Amino acid sequence: MRKKILISSLAFFGLSIWLTASSLFALEPYEQIYMTSGNGNITEKSVPYAYTLDEQPWLYLQLKNQAYTDTIGTSNSTSVWTWDNPSGPDEPYLRKHDDTKNGMWVSFDGAEYSWDEIKQLGTWSITANTDLIVPGGLSTAIQKYSGSASFQVNVVPEPASMLLYILGGGSLLAGFFRKKK
Repeated sequence: MRKKILISSLAFFGLSIWLTASSLFALEPYEQIYMTSGNGNITEKSVPYAYTLDEQPWLYLQLKNQAYTDTIGTSNSTSVWTWDNPSGPDEPYLRKHDDTKNGMWVSFDGAEYSWDEIKQLGTWSITANTDLIVPGGLSTAIQKYSGSASFQVNVVPEPASMLLYILGGGSLLAGFFRKKK
């Protein structure tokens, strides 16, 4: 009889540990993850996400299906922003961010790097992970979130160059129509 109780207790204890451990490491997707044009702006940038060299990209993360202003616990986010280097190895940049709100904006604002130091033309991809620490009663819960996004940095010609392109194209068209007559 003691043997059965001991085996039952060990099985229950083992199952409890396994369930706790598996819930600790389960990843949930973010409720929202997308690119936006500024800190505090919840309007999603047009897809495909495209920026010019003069714009600073911002990643918006929303953990739960609640208002982005809700305080939900302490979150520790890590995001890796990787520039897809066409002529060599990809260049990753790590960005850490702590917050207490449900919605958070992440960019390179000088904490680790400034965007002006690392900006490059081309494709960027972001992988983000957040640990949300939710205190409660006798225990503290840790919820893990993960997601990814990508964006493009393009060149936009300056106004003088654009004017030259238009004048050149107009001259070519005028010459084409004159020859046609």
